[in-house]
Amino acid sequence: MLRFIFLVLCSVLAGCDALVERAPQTTVNGTLLDRATARPDPAFSFELVRTHDLGELATGYTLRLTSQTWRDESEVSHPVWTHNLQIVRPAEPDSTTALLVISGGSRTNESPSKIDDTLLQLAQATRSVCVLLPNVPNQPLAIIDHEDPSGEVGRREDDLIAQSWVRAIRTQDAGWVAQIAMVKSAIAAMDATQEFLAQQPEPLTIDGFLVTGASKRGWTTWLTGAVDDRVRGLMPIVIDTFDLPASIEHHWSAYGAWSPAIHDYTDRELFRPLGSKRGRVVRENVDPYLYRNRFTMPKFLLNSTGDQFFLPDSVQHYLDDLPGLTRLRFVPNTDHDLDFDGDEQPEGHQSAMESLVGFSEAVEHDRPLPSLHWLHAVGVNLSGSGPCRAQLSIRCDQQPKHVTLWEAFNPDTRDFRQSSIGNAWSATPLTPTRDHRAVGHVEIPGSGYRAYFIEARFDIPDQDMDVTFTTPVYITPDTMPFAGAPIR
Repeated sequence: MLRFIFLVLCSVLAGCDALVERAPQTTVNGTLLDRATARPDPAFSFELVRTHDLGELATGYTLRLTSQTWRDESEVSHPVWTHNLQIVRPAEPDSTTALLVISGGSRTNESPSKIDDTLLQLAQATRSVCVLLPNVPNQPLAIIDHEDPSGEVGRREDDLIAQSWVRAIRTQDAGWVAQIAMVKSAIAAMDATQEFLAQQPEPLTIDGFLVTGASKRGWTTWLTGAVDDRVRGLMPIVIDTFDLPASIEHHWSAYGAWSPAIHDYTDRELFRPLGSKRGRVVRENVDPYLYRNRFTMPKFLLNSTGDQFFLPDSVQHYLDDLPGLTRLRFVPNTDHDLDFDGDEQPEGHQSAMESLVGFSEAVEHDRPLPSLHWLHAVGVNLSGSGPCRAQLSIRCDQQPKHVTLWEAFNPDTRDFRQSSIGNAWSATPLTPTRDHRAVGHVEIPGSGYRAYFIEARFDIPDQDMDVTFTTPVYITPDTMPFAGAPIR
């Protein structure tokens, strides 16, 4: 699962040339994403289907939520999107901000017999209302297309989203972009939560939301924050779709091929048109980078070092462009599922789930969070002779409990996917100085590539759960094996 906390980012990169030209520094307004989410959907409704007795500490509810109608029956198999929305209300919530967890799953007509275990744990840990929105996107969903009858069997996940892009580009109708419907479902969940809790015998006012989700739901998290001012914090997990043209070029320049994980898009040759006039119908409604000036709320970006979809250093394309307070965490020896898979967890390691709880609890209760600043330099020679090194240093505003330098080496290629290198990340403890600084050094390899970052764990006063932040992941040498190669 997820966890986030906000962090003041000061990233100074020395000795590295920009490898990928930035996308135009433009933002968008008045897109279909804006317009479609600004008005209620006529199909919106909810009803209580089950109350769950959770003892003296909390009460749970399952609502049957209808979030919208997307397209019509001549175009898709199930135009009406429905969800089993679950809400956990602590007996004495400490905050009027709720946590919304956007999840996946499949369409079902049956309501769950019990509250989701993770949702209950989150509510108990944060002492706040927690909400689970499943089945985003609504799936399986067949896109009825005489030019592509394979879609009539029902699509899921990236296959569904990618095919929606195909239809949007072909018809120049942005209403086909599935992400817009996914965002509308999140907005409907917030509407239903507020209305339902306000109608209870003991009314409860919810005036804001922290929003989180992983992968496609992390994408939905970003876009929901772009269009709804009730969002007080964002916790996108394992999603790195900011500045799509730069991310796509970076991917190809590193691998010289497409990762199999993104085949739903590359099989349809969707990346090439994204930078074109015809592709704008998709990009302006799905690329969070085009809405970046709106992300002024606290943000926690939780990523994997070995993600099979995204490169670990893709944040370089947008991190400095994000306004407001932003925090990062990379979890080593994980892939897109974000499960820590090392043989032994080093002292002080905090799980991704604990990270989510720590950040959520701090933001919901307005607790100050530690800052983490960093400085990166390449070509440092410590002794005047011997190999050159890269130096990564951090400075914090409070003493961290644990500081760790993580590094991994690939002797052959610039590829740090867990499927390629396994659990190659190793930990070296660093000792912070009395002024809350720490420095790590890594050797620049004569061949191959080395990736590295620093992780710091902090105690939060008056809070059970700690928080963990990291620097970005750096890779040395900072060269791209396939830079300039034609993208196919």
